[in-house]
Amino acid sequence: MPMNRRKFVRQIGLSAASLWLCGTPGKASPHSKFKLGITTDEVSQDFEVALKFAQEFNLKWVEVRHLWNRYVTEASLQDLKRARSLLAKYQIKVSVLDTSLYKCTLPGTKPLGQNRDDYPYLEQAALLKRAIERSELLGTRFIRVFSFWRVENPEKVFDRVLEHLDKSVDLAKAADRVLLLENVGGCTAETGAEAARLLKSITSQHFGLAWDPNNAYCAGETPFPDGYAHLDKKRIY
Repeated sequence: MPMNRRKFVRQIGLSAASLWLCGTPGKASPHSKFKLGITTDEVSQDFEVALKFAQEFNLKWVEVRHLWNRYVTEASLQDLKRARSLLAKYQIKVSVLDTSLYKCTLPGTKPLGQNRDDYPYLEQAALLKRAIERSELLGTRFIRVFSFWRVENPEKVFDRVLEHLDKSVDLAKAADRVLLLENVGGCTAETGAEAARLLKSITSQHFGLAWDPNNAYCAGETPFPDGYAHLDKKRIY
């Protein structure tokens, strides 16, 4: 059965897997050439608790989706400044600012399944603007995005999905940001192969991939070597 990442992180504690990846607390990681990190809310909704966990295992990077039970794109200026101070305190950097950009219904389409829009389509432009502002406050150039809810025949909407992503990449470029497409079940790009097609169509250096092999596996793809073979390795972040 596919692994539930949230459950895994909650249970990991001081497991041998963490020790192997990150070394023992207070010692350098034997795998320090990799930028190892965590998604903070998969440890705790309390940002400082998550940072303490990361520091204990010598992790220098975190991916930020929620801050104290609020999506980072909805966080108050006060909470963002507090988060920035805590990052400095624990000497940890933000790798990616997670957003739900384009995790919504493309107008005029009927999504498969019972997916609900995180934000309505008409709010996507404002969402991207907030994401860019917050990425600057938290010190990262990288912003996670999606590819709209999947329809029965994704090929029919490919060009429209591409058009929306391309326009957003232009906005990201103007702000010196990089949009990272995450492949995920329920969206147009579920697998590595599907994500690769979008990346090949948008060649900008301001568009890359937040490749999730677990999501690809859940969508029926063998992530490695099959899915990985489709990807431009230089654009995986």
